[in-house]
Amino acid sequence: MRTYRKSLLLSVMAAGLIALSPMSMASAFIESGSFSSTAGTLVLKSPATLQGNMTCTLSLAGTVNSSGIAVITQVVGSGTAYCQALTPKGLPWSVSLNSASNASVTQVGLTLPPLIFGVPGADCGPSTISASWDNAAHVLSAQNQILANQCTVVSLSISFPTLNTKP
Repeated sequence: MRTYRKSLLLSVMAAGLIALSPMSMASAFIESGSFSSTAGTLVLKSPATLQGNMTCTLSLAGTVNSSGIAVITQVVGSGTAYCQALTPKGLPWSVSLNSASNASVTQVGLTLPPLIFGVPGADCGPSTISASWDNAAHVLSAQNQILANQCTVVSLSISFPTLNTKP
């Protein structure tokens, strides 16, 4: 009877370890050299926009380091003159996967010069934001993320066609 209990206990422990092992391994991006975005949209609220939404097209580029972290070294806004005046701060930004579908983006910061006479510019962040990663679509997205100094990333959706994850 004692041998049966030991066998049962060992079987249950082994099954538990097998079931938990994928959860204990953190996801990471596959190191593939340089990457860039093909399409990206940022909706930002800031003191410079009088807390109204400002929608910009963004292009981002960087590299994946040996730890599987996507390191963003270039951020360029395009579209309206306001979006072109958007300047990144805190670069490089690091995108770390917390799981296969959740990410943290550190050092996110943006500055905007005064857009309207009498209205101050914006000095947003740097802050860490939470994001989602969709590996099938290769899209990093975030909603309603607060940046320091009264700024909000209302939404962010960036496509990185060459970024993939490993378990």
